[in-house]
Amino acid sequence: MVEGIPVVEKVRYLGVTISTNKQDMSREAQNAIRRNVALIKSRLRSAETEVKEQVMLSYVRSLLIYFGAPMAAARVWSEEKIERIEKELYREVHALPQDMNRNVVVNLVRTRPPAGTVIMQLAQKARESNDEQQRIEEKKDAKRDNEKD
Repeated sequence: MVEGIPVVEKVRYLGVTISTNKQDMSREAQNAIRRNVALIKSRLRSAETEVKEQVMLSYVRSLLIYFGAPMAAARVWSEEKIERIEKELYREVHALPQDMNRNVVVNLVRTRPPAGTVIMQLAQKARESNDEQQRIEEKKDAKRDNEKD
């Protein structure tokens, strides 16, 4: 217990698993993305191909950013790892063959800014916000200490 709060190895917060084991955390985030992709894919089965592709690409990217930002902020995923996951998901959404040249997939993915870049920017903002919050708390503590004296 830390100040009355039980210490746990794993907790879910807003659908994202936070764990002391980084491998578990990474695996669960990737599984959650794939589960959500499969769900939307099944619901879009009867949609027109063009509409389906646009919805899937937007949805997959949103999922990757949603789950990737905490992973990057916790330094579980690197920008390269995020880009690799993005390429795998892009390949899956478009049902591209596994033997398709990697450079072709990279060029297709590059039609928009890489999710890794977006996520790293969000993670940096989160770290800066956390640092600022810590500075504010330290100032409050110092002020309380001065008032006690």
